[in-house]
Amino acid sequence: MSVLSPERIRELTPAERIELIEQLWESFLEEPESLPVTEEQRAELRRRLSEHERDPDAAKPWPEVRAEFERE
Repeated sequence: MSVLSPERIRELTPAERIELIEQLWESFLEEPESLPVTEEQRAELRRRLSEHERDPDAAKPWPEVRAEFERE
C-alpha cells in the first residue's frame, strides 16, 4: 500500500485534494460495516430512530431543509 505523506498531500492542487477525499469517502461506502461506530453514536442513532418511529410526519425532506439553510 502506498500512503501519501502530509508533505505530498500539500503538493496537490486543491482540486486534486478534493478528488482524493472523494475517493477515500467512496472507499468507505464500499464497506460501510468497516467504519467504527462508538456506543454513544449507536445510542444516538437508536434515539433518533425511536423518535422518528413515534412521529414520522415530523421529518422534513432534505430539499426543504436545505432551502431553509440557504435562506439564512
